[in-house]
Amino acid sequence: MFRIRFLFFTILTCSIFADSNKKIEWPTKNKENFQRLIKEINTDNYEVLDIVGGDFNNDGLLDYVIAFGGRDEFFYEKVSFIENHGSYYKYLRDCENGIGIGWTYSISYIKLDSSSNNYLEIGITNGFSGSGYILYELAKEGPKEISIGFPATGMGSRCLEDIDNDGKLERVSYYRAGQSQYRHLIYYSEWNGEEFGDEKFYKVEYGNEEEGFIYPKNPNDVIINYIEANYYDLKDELKELSYDDIIPFEFNCLELDLLYDSIDISVVQKNNNEIILVAKLENEDQKEKQFFKLKKVKNKWKVYSVGKTLNNMKKN
Repeated sequence: MFRIRFLFFTILTCSIFADSNKKIEWPTKNKENFQRLIKEINTDNYEVLDIVGGDFNNDGLLDYVIAFGGRDEFFYEKVSFIENHGSYYKYLRDCENGIGIGWTYSISYIKLDSSSNNYLEIGITNGFSGSGYILYELAKEGPKEISIGFPATGMGSRCLEDIDNDGKLERVSYYRAGQSQYRHLIYYSEWNGEEFGDEKFYKVEYGNEEEGFIYPKNPNDVIINYIEANYYDLKDELKELSYDDIIPFEFNCLELDLLYDSIDISVVQKNNNEIILVAKLENEDQKEKQFFKLKKVKNKWKVYSVGKTLNNMKKN
């Protein structure tokens, strides 16, 4: 269920579908030469899904970016750059997806700031849970790739948007953070005129904006949530889940272990209002074990103590 909801959220965050019904506007100047060139480079006999005009080599002439694919498909199979030489058109090269993931789905000319500089942005996706972009600088020799953004785990999105409404585009990253809560961690990087800077934390965004954080109902889910909140340093969640103060602890794992439910939880001891559980992670890269004691307070299970062994559990 989580992964179905996550896909829906990714689409809302940065739309990852090409418009296969978009009306194609062919160039009117030297149209026959243009169409003949398209036929020559379209060796797989795809449909032309989009034609986007813009001066991508700064020579004052209208060049074109062409998207090819199946008429009923959501993504492009191929994107090509076509140069305008005045009396004729010339094939420059195809857009190379530098990270080797998935498909392209959008083409647009954008401004990153208040300068006169234009850039070319091409959207990329793995077709399911991740989306990103390739950013090109417009140069004399044609589009020059200067930035690629895609979530490292393949889940989430990286896109260019004005997140703080200052008239400048930032590189905004939406990271899926674990499975216990339907949440994303949002980071942003500012454009300095030449490149995007270091990522800065922006906020946590929960899928259900009206309810926000949803308290786990059973002890197992409390432990998973606690481990995730500790991994991502989500102090508000840790405080909410703790019996009293937050207990510092280490549970060595990879982010993918949190995303793919790799941690096993089992009961060690139990009575009406107290329970001790052990969290285990065993795979090729990691072996980890941690004990958690929970107490029930007003019908909510709270983390009371944590330790590597039953005899060495720290209390809050």
